[in-house]
Amino acid sequence: MKRPMFWIACTLAGALLLSPVSAPAADVAEVQSSDLYNAALAFIDAARWPEAIDILKLAVKGSPKDADAHFQLGYAYFQLERPLDALNEFLLSSKFKPADAEAMRWQGLARLALEDYERAVEAFGQAVRINPLDVEARVLLGTAHTYLGDYQKAADAYRG
Repeated sequence: MKRPMFWIACTLAGALLLSPVSAPAADVAEVQSSDLYNAALAFIDAARWPEAIDILKLAVKGSPKDADAHFQLGYAYFQLERPLDALNEFLLSSKFKPADAEAMRWQGLARLALEDYERAVEAFGQAVRINPLDVEARVLLGTAHTYLGDYQKAADAYRG
């Protein structure tokens, strides 16, 4: 079932990437941010990160307060081992959707990748406060405490 969506995404991406000579600007302008977002998700499903990033950049340009588009852009950057770019997008996602535990958890992951363990603890702690049942955030909180050498806090995080 993903294949038809993938072909739709490819078609949409191809239309967006055509030169202005071969595609009128009005046609490109008619593409909605939600259409771009959905096309990008197809590229994400196919692990085609650069294409997803290109399309998501267009989506957030058209809808700069779209927390989900910023989140997916951060996720794609993270997959390409670009943690600073990922972190910036996760921060924007949280700015526009502050109660999103998943965005906070991914902020923490990006901070772990950047070896910013204290701020990773803050992000994972916030994720746990938002969703106390988020076991993954608790485990990552314990991991971040371990990197800081605070084994008691790590054990407390693991126990929940």
